[in-house]
Amino acid sequence: MAWHIFIPDSLLEETSDPKIKTYKVGQIGRAAAIFGVEHIWIYKAGGREGKFIKLVLEYMETPQYLRKTLIPLTKELKYAGILPPLRTPHHKLKRE
Repeated sequence: MAWHIFIPDSLLEETSDPKIKTYKVGQIGRAAAIFGVEHIWIYKAGGREGKFIKLVLEYMETPQYLRKTLIPLTKELKYAGILPPLRTPHHKLKRE
């Protein structure tokens, strides 16, 4: 059975600090990875943060060794360093 979660694009509206926004999305991404969520859907709910949420989640899903190649660092990803690492099959640890 595949798990899907739906996130409103207004999720981050009450937060103005970009570091906190990145952290919140990171926690959602981490929980989704832990529980094996197959798809995360971002739906319109009157917010303007849908593209930011998508960018951060895509950044998290991309293996670390491919990030520089596939996703250029932008001002939106300024605080990407605080994102928790994922232990998914395509995110191999150094000792594996």
